[in-house]
Amino acid sequence: MRLLKVERYKNYHRTEFYLSFLTLLVPLIFAYSMVYTDMPTQMEYNKAGGISIFTMVSVCLGMASSIGIFHIFYSVIAANSLAYELESGYYMMYFPKLQSKTKLLRTKQRVVTESLLITLVTFIVIAIVILKLLVKDDGIITSKFFDQYSFYMAMSMLAIVFELLAFVNLSLVLGLFFRTLQTIVISVALFYGQILGSSIPIIKYLMPKYHLQNILDFNDWINYSQVLKITLTSIGVSLLILLVVSYIGHKKIKNDYI
Repeated sequence: MRLLKVERYKNYHRTEFYLSFLTLLVPLIFAYSMVYTDMPTQMEYNKAGGISIFTMVSVCLGMASSIGIFHIFYSVIAANSLAYELESGYYMMYFPKLQSKTKLLRTKQRVVTESLLITLVTFIVIAIVILKLLVKDDGIITSKFFDQYSFYMAMSMLAIVFELLAFVNLSLVLGLFFRTLQTIVISVALFYGQILGSSIPIIKYLMPKYHLQNILDFNDWINYSQVLKITLTSIGVSLLILLVVSYIGHKKIKNDYI
């Protein structure tokens, strides 16, 4: 329990953790564009009933995720959490007191995962507030919070969250193999490399971004069974990556850092 407390303290006192909240600029810029530009009239939105608040929140999260803003911040957070400590030798202070050598990695995974969830929940809550306060009902935008497409939007957001969870754990485990800067560069490169990988036969099915794109490209938003199917596929791939990198990480730290 003391180890968990120490890791939380370090994580929540990192500058890059607080810098991750710069992602809140995305819904602010989006809301500004919806209010002060002609963006609403230019949107290709052909669904009946107009655009609800929840739909706009989903769009904001999708925008932030697609450009990799969460991925960049959390590749830095994950790398500083593990790669930097291994590189500097700081981790040695833990091991004499640990009964299990994999406990350190599990604890770091837990802390970096929960910090990501805190960032995402804050992003969603603040996005709701910003959009609710700034964006007015004008026919294209409605004052409704939910609509008939909210299930689809919720599923797309859930798939994004799991993809990010897999990514941040991948970045953390890469820190067992590479130095800090290398870990950050490789993590970001792997994220953007999915754009190329998503067009390669067979390999594309292992790419979370490919499955996320399938969700985004799906047009029948009220076909709930199909929406659920493609969402579960996306989540399944992300969980598979999470389990594999966790297993590799535990083997690595057990064999090389004793």
